[in-house]
Amino acid sequence: MEKMKKTFLARNVFHGTHGYFLVDGMPIMEMGKFSSKLKINRETMQFANEMAEDTKMTGFGGEWSATIRKVYSRMKDVANKIKEGKDVRVTIVGVLSDPDALGEERITMYNCWFNDLNLMDFEIGKLVEEEIGGGFTDFEYIDSVEPPAK
Repeated sequence: MEKMKKTFLARNVFHGTHGYFLVDGMPIMEMGKFSSKLKINRETMQFANEMAEDTKMTGFGGEWSATIRKVYSRMKDVANKIKEGKDVRVTIVGVLSDPDALGEERITMYNCWFNDLNLMDFEIGKLVEEEIGGGFTDFEYIDSVEPPAK
């Protein structure tokens, strides 16, 4: 078997240090972790004379989460709007960047809402971090790193 040629170096693998995210254009630089993913909805089905089950995709839901190191009362305005009965919606942009990578990845998530919002959470002797998260209805790759053409 012929050995496959590698088209990247170890230094090209993304490292999270230069990544960040923006909420309505505001960079959140004190972040510790950011994640967004699609949860695919499926319905299980089975056909006549087939023992195996299969699935049909019926839709998807977007989910995002973040860990923010406590520097500011950043979620105060969101919490107050929720208290007033307002369903706060924002646009979030995740940016994965690394000076040695082969490019930058940027994904915009639209119509983002909050499911979790810590009002206060701390422990003696520990750095204070806030966990936030929610969902979104649409997304778009703004920048991506494509593999080389064959």
